[in-house]
Amino acid sequence: MKNLWLLFWVSVVLAACGNSTPKETVLIDGSNGTRPLVEALVEAYRATHPKADIQVGTVGYGSKERLDVLESGRIQIAMASHGLDEAEILRRGMEIHHIAQMAVVFGVHESVSIKSLSKREICDIFTGKLSNWEFTDMYSLKIVPLMRPLEEVDAEVAQGAIPCLSEMKLEAPVQVKESSGDLARALATTSGAIGLTNMIRVAQSEGKIRALAINGMLPSAENIRSGKYPMFRNNYLITRTSASEAVRDFLSFVSSPAGIRVIEANSAFFPGGQ
Repeated sequence: MKNLWLLFWVSVVLAACGNSTPKETVLIDGSNGTRPLVEALVEAYRATHPKADIQVGTVGYGSKERLDVLESGRIQIAMASHGLDEAEILRRGMEIHHIAQMAVVFGVHESVSIKSLSKREICDIFTGKLSNWEFTDMYSLKIVPLMRPLEEVDAEVAQGAIPCLSEMKLEAPVQVKESSGDLARALATTSGAIGLTNMIRVAQSEGKIRALAINGMLPSAENIRSGKYPMFRNNYLITRTSASEAVRDFLSFVSSPAGIRVIEANSAFFPGGQ
């Protein structure tokens, strides 16, 4: 009987010790342009994995710094977009996970009724040659052009696709917004505004921002894949090769049918899809 009681209390103690083991925290940080999509994926993941401790940080590490903090273990997943140095990442014992492609777009405030602009019209707006929407049916509505810093990914993508934007100078009347979130908020609340953003911000604006076609081509997955729509960016997650089971489980969710539905609901698409 004593032996039975001893076994019982040993099992209780072991169970208590097991329950006291802290959960692993998975911290994700890096590219601010990738953040809205990853936040949506994390929210959906938590809904089906309520015990998971996974968080999206708000530091917004730059290209080199995000690899350093990932390597040090301060974050477990790094967000990245566009122009990765794949050789450097692999050399440092890390893996690249291509999770989505999304259109970079010129969005307009809901007060602007046009649906498409030519590349020349876009350049005329951002070089100050057009100051109101008089070339449309909105004669008295002032154009409020919004732009990201030229060294940011979206601006680089736009200038690569629309070469005449290289003439653009970031001075009045162009308003420069340091973060994609700041630009999206200004775009959603400023009558007559036009600004460089992405389809995820458009999808999350509840109709306050509309994406324009360029030369009549809509920013659809089909038009991006065919090369008809000229502006898009990639979204990546970077992990250490020795990533934990918790990290691997989240990555599996991202590429699962449930994760792909979240990606598509945010107007992006999973690479390699049809």
